Amino acid sequence: ALPNMKGDTVRLSSFRGKVIILDFWTSTYPGALLDNRDMLNIYNEFKGRVAIYQVSLDTDKNALVNAIKEGGVPWTVVSDFNGDGCIASHVYNIQQIPANYIINKNFEIVGKNLFGNDLRKKLREIVG
Repeated sequence: ALPNMKGDTVRLSSFRGKVIILDFWTSTYPGALLDNRDMLNIYNEFKGRVAIYQVSLDTDKNALVNAIKEGGVPWTVVSDFNGDGCIASHVYNIQQIPANYIINKNFEIVGKNLFGNDLRKKLREIVG
């Protein structure tokens, strides 16, 4: 459970029953905008069938808000602005950015660190 950009706490468990991409990133990562552009394509392709819960490891809220606006990000983005000290990055043992987990409707992790076509293929397997 982390705050979104409006300050409202959003729990990952609130997406239970949906296929979830739990995505870890930071706007300061050089490829962040490209990664989010690809994620936007995936979001549009699987709209209504897959939820994205994106955890930012940013420390600067303004930089993150600008990256969200610039990238046209429509999904849930949360952050505690503690950077690498973010509790979620420790819970999920994040060692690199970007990183992700694919969680099925039964709230089971069924994939890890899948990107691009590999991510699309896994999502197609899960949601049909």
